[in-house]
Amino acid sequence: MVNEIIYNKLKEIAKRQETINYSQFASDCNIPYTSIDERKQFHKLIGDISEFEVSQCRPMLSVLVHHKGDIERTPGKGFFELADKLKQRNLKETDKEMQYRIIKDCWKFWQDK
Repeated sequence: MVNEIIYNKLKEIAKRQETINYSQFASDCNIPYTSIDERKQFHKLIGDISEFEVSQCRPMLSVLVHHKGDIERTPGKGFFELADKLKQRNLKETDKEMQYRIIKDCWKFWQDK
């Protein structure tokens, strides 16, 4: 089962066609994000949501959460590892190409939901 608070916040971000940095997102979800263990746990919860979404034939919502101050909105390396594990990368697609494609897919899917 996925964390409903995080899941609903991710869907709201997708509907608004936005992205958000990890620390702001954790704060918005009222989840501690100070220690390494807290960060790892939060990232796992986000990854669990993407695994669930892929199992439902939907795009990985965790792509919408990125490093603070990154104008390219790059998610953590765990996102790319999970995307490859879930076979979400198109043939010869770079990390950036995959990231931007999945962002657009999320925005499009959740636009009218």
